[in-house]
Amino acid sequence: MLRYSRIMTGYPQKYPEIPKAFLLSVLLLLLADRLAYQLFASPLPDEAYYWLWAKHPDWSYFDHPPLQAWLIALSGKLFGHSLFALRAPTLLTTAALVWTIHWWVKRSRGTPFEIDFLTALTTVAATPLIFVLGEIMFHDHLLIALLSLATIPVFLTFETFLQSGKIAPRHLYTAAILIGLAGLTKYNAAIFALGIAAAILVTPKLRPMFRSAHLYLAALVMLACLSPVFYWNLAHAGASFQYNLEDRLTAQEGSLGDTLLHVVLFVFNTMGETSPFLAFALVSVFWKFRKAEGWFGLWRKITVAIFTVSLLYVAVLTNFTRVNSYWNIQAYIFLLPVVTLLFGRRWQLYAHLVYGAVLATLFTINFTLTPIFAFNHSSTFLPGVARGWPEITEKLVRAQTETGADFLATSDYRTGSILAFWLDNPDIEVLSQRHSQFDYWSAGEALRGQNAVILAEPHHPLADTEKSRFTDIKTLETFSIVSFGNEVAEYTIYFGQGYQPPVR
Repeated sequence: MLRYSRIMTGYPQKYPEIPKAFLLSVLLLLLADRLAYQLFASPLPDEAYYWLWAKHPDWSYFDHPPLQAWLIALSGKLFGHSLFALRAPTLLTTAALVWTIHWWVKRSRGTPFEIDFLTALTTVAATPLIFVLGEIMFHDHLLIALLSLATIPVFLTFETFLQSGKIAPRHLYTAAILIGLAGLTKYNAAIFALGIAAAILVTPKLRPMFRSAHLYLAALVMLACLSPVFYWNLAHAGASFQYNLEDRLTAQEGSLGDTLLHVVLFVFNTMGETSPFLAFALVSVFWKFRKAEGWFGLWRKITVAIFTVSLLYVAVLTNFTRVNSYWNIQAYIFLLPVVTLLFGRRWQLYAHLVYGAVLATLFTINFTLTPIFAFNHSSTFLPGVARGWPEITEKLVRAQTETGADFLATSDYRTGSILAFWLDNPDIEVLSQRHSQFDYWSAGEALRGQNAVILAEPHHPLADTEKSRFTDIKTLETFSIVSFGNEVAEYTIYFGQGYQPPVR
């Protein structure tokens, strides 16, 4: 059956009702997929990279702010060294997202836009981008949780001001702290903050907020949360700011044709990773509900402002580089709890749930059993590099024992990170021209004249520049990792003698 509700402008809006048995079946499948990945999948390269950050405590790091690393370090202290310990923080952040959805469901009760908790939870969980980012130890799981929590005090701050004309300091400063902590997780939390400022600017009844000192004090609170980041950059010549704001962009700047290609790829990937059915439903936020009032109308104003600012941010980035769809994750935060209201027809919601469940299962199989589309190792670096590490580490340890090498190294930060995790050894060296956090950990001059066993693979081979740093280097072995009859990865082990570190 369909439940009918009438929005303030006077025309009927259908909200699909899905049988609870079906919703629970989808949720159980998603839960099984998640448990399988979190307990059995080898760390993805960046997951292991961030684990290494936790093994080298610092105020901040080259690629991102430090809160994620601090959380992994705490988890390691509590649970030791294991896949569970690595990914345990995602359980906490998922709980925060679920609680946020529940709060918005309660807020909607008794209004023309009432939300069903089970439907909302399943719809969010089945959104491929949210499912994946919620279970892997990338910074996004923490960003999503903190910004989702921030939606509540942001909404209450605006609602209180519209009703009374007064700032609610408790809600405002709570929002500032949560957004500041999100910024201590990932830089693009700033886009969320700018979207909130835009919502105030474009809403005449909210503009008087700019005359309140509390608003500017809240901005200072957000910046204060980032003080570890500012301190680290001050101590390292602004390396992280330069990398994120200049180096990684200008190095890839291209032509108008490149920009158009980046736009097309971003749209295509976004539709695939949020589901095409949800992507089309999002149009209703901008058009169908443009005259909505009450709490839903306020929610829409904030959502559209953040979404628009985030899309402008993406538009700028497409002039320089290919934009990953998850770089726009802050645009969806306000949408998540209310997303079921955007589906006008039952089949669209059914299709979204089935689509998400299928993709979640394929993702899990891809990283726990075998790369599904692994026809050869040259096309499957990401899932392929997660396979075979017990065999790889055994070969490297044996090679180090047989050669008497002083240290282990790899040709890229990705393989270096995974090797470090599997050996529980944070002192792996990376010999690469690419600048990474490994450059700040390198033993440098202490390795001069020493011998190394080095692991390389075709996607990131050992460069001639790095080979030339040894007085002598030879190939010990080239081997393949095979999964279910498919060659999913290839590696070469080198033995280098008389290492001469670069001048830093």
